[in-house]
Amino acid sequence: MSWILVLALAVGATAPANPQLAIGLDEHVGAQVPRDLAFTDTTGRLVTLGSYFDGHRPVILILAYAHCRMLCSVVLHAVADAVVASKQAVGRDYLPVIVSIDPNESPETARHRQDQLLAEIHHPGERAVWPYLIGDQPTIARLASTLGFRYIWDPKTEQFAHPAVVFLLTPRGKVAGPAPCLCTEATSRQ
Repeated sequence: MSWILVLALAVGATAPANPQLAIGLDEHVGAQVPRDLAFTDTTGRLVTLGSYFDGHRPVILILAYAHCRMLCSVVLHAVADAVVASKQAVGRDYLPVIVSIDPNESPETARHRQDQLLAEIHHPGERAVWPYLIGDQPTIARLASTLGFRYIWDPKTEQFAHPAVVFLLTPRGKVAGPAPCLCTEATSRQ
């Protein structure tokens, strides 16, 4: 299985514990991600999720959002650290893709966050190496449901409560597995 990227994400970060919030992860290994889901990339171009499944590279899918004050930065920095440490070439051997869970996120905000991550992995300006997608609520909800990613807007904290997880998708877009993010102090920078 040479196409599998092993992400070395080690740590214990969790979402705020609140039994009233319906957050969590239901494993849907083997589920086909809907290829027809339409998103907007950080250049303003409309793309389908299926355009990232080329039959050769696995996709590392992260559901996150730019204004997250808790887990998203931890997860994204852990993925960036794993990309830098990997002997495989990002963009060629595998493709990390971020889909924002915030339907109100603007392309400008997404682009700014993408720029930070691309600089971290030493690929500044190479947007195709780590796409960042935004979409409307029904599209995001359909993707999250397919993945078993349960999240909710928490008006009390004014942020999304969500699990910390990275999804490994096969080159044809099937869920190979979720990998709960475990992050070290080195990756817990904001």
